[in-house]
Amino acid sequence: NAFATEIVNADSVTPVVIGEGLKELSNATLTSEKRQDIATSMGVPLTMIFSESARGLGGEGVASEDEKKFYTTTIIPECVLVASVVNEQLLAPMGCRLSFLPETLDAFQEDETQRAAAFASYVNSGLPVEVVGPMLGVELPEGWTWEQIAALKEQRRQEMADAMQDNSNNQPPDNSQDNAKTVDDLRKWRRKSDKRGKLADFESDWIPLAVMDEIKAHGTNGWRDALDDVIVSYTGDEDDRREPVLVAVPDTTELVAALRSATEAVLNGHARAE
Repeated sequence: NAFATEIVNADSVTPVVIGEGLKELSNATLTSEKRQDIATSMGVPLTMIFSESARGLGGEGVASEDEKKFYTTTIIPECVLVASVVNEQLLAPMGCRLSFLPETLDAFQEDETQRAAAFASYVNSGLPVEVVGPMLGVELPEGWTWEQIAALKEQRRQEMADAMQDNSNNQPPDNSQDNAKTVDDLRKWRRKSDKRGKLADFESDWIPLAVMDEIKAHGTNGWRDALDDVIVSYTGDEDDRREPVLVAVPDTTELVAALRSATEAVLNGHARAE
């Protein structure tokens, strides 16, 4: 009967505790161990879970490296997998594409800044772009390779050489003085740019406007090769790719004068003695 009433003797009831109470859940050691187990199983570095204690063990540098490792070994591969599935099953038929950009994360920005500075420094010193890029681990956009960039640079160099040759053929026969002035201005432009570490602004009455535009079109990382190619196309000497090193000659005028005075004094004294 649902409405029946029974009397229970409390002394005859034996309580049985099932599970743990709230007090036991405050066990800090147990909770910390479980958090470590969960973080390890998910590939999360402990420095990201225990920011106070773990960072103190290895310093801020270790924590930063662990954060990058977490992205590169756990997050980014998962993002790539998700993007490939979504693109294949959903977005591709609509002509769209999902792409993650992990390099824009704050954890990677400092590395990218240092890599960009090193890239510009190497290229400005004369190393080819296709050599510096792989050496520093620079990633190219999809569909590009360093071999393609090298071939494109060679193609543009050849086009510039052909343009210079055509320009030379169209000029009057007696243009050696003009060419000398053009080469002189090109070398001045190269020296000025080398000092600044980038393509400097330059005005010239002798460098053809088309040539200057072509050099500027090579951008930040290609101007040195472009200037070298143009100078060589004028002179025909591959050694002109290297700027001659000027050795400073000390001024010996005072030294010569002092020696001359000393010599005269010795001679005059010897003459008086005789």
